[in-house]
Amino acid sequence: MAQSSGKDAGADYKEAFRLRLFDLVSEWERAHHKRVSHKEIAAFIANQLEEEPVHPTQISRWINGRTLPEMHRIEPLANYFGATGAFLTQGDKRRPRVTRAEVDRRKRKVEDAETGEKDQVEEE
Repeated sequence: MAQSSGKDAGADYKEAFRLRLFDLVSEWERAHHKRVSHKEIAAFIANQLEEEPVHPTQISRWINGRTLPEMHRIEPLANYFGATGAFLTQGDKRRPRVTRAEVDRRKRKVEDAETGEKDQVEEE
């Protein structure tokens, strides 16, 4: 069996990651009958990591396989879709399906966090 070069292995990993992420996005969109919001994903990740959100275009680049997210963002990205970082990075098939109630709960959490930040600024 021939071994692939490091460059090929990296490209294979990137393509496998892209396919798994694209699968999560497609499944989410079929279940919710709407397009996933890249801005909402960015806000969710930022809220999980307590950092500034990445630009929504960056989310698109991850989904389309043009770039990979930084390692610390993989778990929150997967969590948005009800999966694990292990699923995205290694193809672990054990992942729960995302329910509408869970998506709504996550969305409220992000909105509450954004509203809380606005309220804090207004109080100062």
